[in-house]
Amino acid sequence: MQIYNTMTRKKEELVPIEDGTVKIYCCGPTVYNLIHIGNARALCVFDTLRRYLEFRGYKVLYVQNFTDVDDKIIARSHETGSSKGLTSLKSRLRRSPRTLSGSILLTQRA
Repeated sequence: MQIYNTMTRKKEELVPIEDGTVKIYCCGPTVYNLIHIGNARALCVFDTLRRYLEFRGYKVLYVQNFTDVDDKIIARSHETGSSKGLTSLKSRLRRSPRTLSGSILLTQRA
């Protein structure tokens, strides 16, 4: 399988650092407003990639963050005069057993 390497600007053979395991980290949605097609694209593309790699027999560690959560959500809450959404999001993130250094571990399968 070939993957486009943005550093070399070439398609290169996928060679996992750890044999049999592929680790994917990608930026998640910026959640200060309603979801849009850009958010959905990343979710669909990386979920499809994860599923394909699992189908090919790889163990996949998939991590996705919430981009710019603090600054943009705080700014949006000031614009709308509401902090309810901000409080709710922070509460959900703190309760999540899958929080990993500010990122959310979406999938880890053996």
